[in-house]
Amino acid sequence: MGDLRGDFTADIISKIIPRGDCHLLGALLYESIMKKSDKTKEQLQRELNILKKQVTRLRKAEPEYRKTKMKLQECEEKYRNLVEKASDGIAIIQDMKFMYVNPRMAEMVGYSVKDFLNKPVTDMIHPDEMPKVVDRHKRRLAGEEVPSVYESAIKAEDGRKVLVEFNVSQNLYLGKSTTFVFVRDITKRKMEEKIQDSVYRISEAAYLAGDLQEFYQTIQKIIAELMPAKDNFYIALYDESTNMLRFPYFVDEEEENPGPQKLGKGLTEYVFRTGRSLLASPKVFIELEKKGEVISIGPPSIDWLGVPLKISGKTIGVLTVQSYTEGVRYTEEEKNILTFIAEQIAMAIERKQTEKALRQSEEKYKTIAKNIEVGIYRTSSGADGRFIEANPAIVNMFGYKSKQEFLSVDVSLLYHDPKGRISFQKKMLREGFVKNEEVLLKKKDGTPF
Repeated sequence: MGDLRGDFTADIISKIIPRGDCHLLGALLYESIMKKSDKTKEQLQRELNILKKQVTRLRKAEPEYRKTKMKLQECEEKYRNLVEKASDGIAIIQDMKFMYVNPRMAEMVGYSVKDFLNKPVTDMIHPDEMPKVVDRHKRRLAGEEVPSVYESAIKAEDGRKVLVEFNVSQNLYLGKSTTFVFVRDITKRKMEEKIQDSVYRISEAAYLAGDLQEFYQTIQKIIAELMPAKDNFYIALYDESTNMLRFPYFVDEEEENPGPQKLGKGLTEYVFRTGRSLLASPKVFIELEKKGEVISIGPPSIDWLGVPLKISGKTIGVLTVQSYTEGVRYTEEEKNILTFIAEQIAMAIERKQTEKALRQSEEKYKTIAKNIEVGIYRTSSGADGRFIEANPAIVNMFGYKSKQEFLSVDVSLLYHDPKGRISFQKKMLREGFVKNEEVLLKKKDGTPF
């Protein structure tokens, strides 16, 4: 009976599972049946029929399973690529330690992904932002409503402050409370906003500053918010009439204002001659010196950054910041920023210089008008014109006691014939000026002259 069952079972299995298919499943079924030697042939037949249906269902479901498995793998691959290649940093945090970060997160601060794992979150937060970030994290864990999106700063491996925007959520992951953080680097955006604000403030300062010195001081303060410029900053302007460079504003740790000087071969003159911005490290300076482009003037600096001040493509001067300290360096970023705002500064300087020249001209005119023996006056136009300005000579000529009394008089009343004023105005409007015109006027007491 045992042999019969063995042959029968082997025969049935060979019909249910074709050779080469589902070997493992066939072996398991055969083993299961052979162990049930206490059952009759009819019982085994029923069990085998049930198993046959189950195997059939499994075989029919297998393609769908494989298809579902493939879709799942494809989906996982897509999400993996999305996370791994995301332009924003992504981090998973448990117990205030990094459990996962994507490559962009590591790149943002100059670490490798491996360096990040199990590192305390506090190691990455910039000291200026630590109290705020830790407080919000604790409140979030306690179930309080705190902003999920906010701006902050993290600390790069080289100590740089990286401005970021956090997007934070709290969920359960693998049975533990987990913080999911999306991190966007907003350093560039913030700098662009500061630059635009600086350009506006420079333009505003050109109108509000009382004089050029006050304006230059404001310019230095604005630039110092964008880069190191508090201790070493100067403006050099070219004077065409003397072919010399003047330094109207000069702040330096190592030397005094050199005063006006002929164009030479310093770095300032190099930028003025070429009309191009220059970031000169010691290495760059040596190369320029070897080419005969520049010579050493003044104390040697670690970094020297100069940009041309231009008006309509013409260089009128040079704006410079420099550093004598190894820990204070300039980069191409600072060079680009200073070059960008230099045009606005040049226009503002020209505006302030024009205002100054105008004020000086007015003072000169007033001095001449006050002391000349010829009568000079200004009036508003029209038949009912009023006096605007008058020099002492004209006041005395008409016999008035003071300038204020003279200015209060209707212009037409000074004409012996009031129609003379109308005739005079018509000629002015027609020809634009009146020259060598004889007019009969009258003094305060009515005397004609």
